[in-house]
Amino acid sequence: MIRIPENFLDIIKAEAEAAFPNECCGLLAGTVNDDNILITKVVPSPNALVDDNGSGHKNFEIDPKIHFDLLHELKDKAENIIGHYHSHPGQPAEPSMHDINNAFEADHVWFIISVDENGAAKDLGAFRIDNKTRKVAKVKFIEN
Repeated sequence: MIRIPENFLDIIKAEAEAAFPNECCGLLAGTVNDDNILITKVVPSPNALVDDNGSGHKNFEIDPKIHFDLLHELKDKAENIIGHYHSHPGQPAEPSMHDINNAFEADHVWFIISVDENGAAKDLGAFRIDNKTRKVAKVKFIEN
């Protein structure tokens, strides 16, 4: 079970709508205790794949500096990077084949938010993707 504060979901939705028609992305930090995950921080990132040609429409890449800075910030703390989020403009809130093929951290959580053709954030799903078998598991989350 994943617990995420409601205001963090608001941040993800706002980021998805602001990035439209491109994908938004960011990191999730928190704590893991067995199968209980608490998200304690949402860190938006520019989509490093967005350029003048709009290449960030179907893919995303978290800015490496944002990733490094968060790793440094969390050093010697109880929290860790536990996953990330990104949007799917015009696509469902579930992992694409590209997402599945690029899942490298077996224990990370993927939050995916769909954005409709008008740029409004819609459904949000949470997933874990096994980096060896490529099997996708939907994970329940609750707002707190």
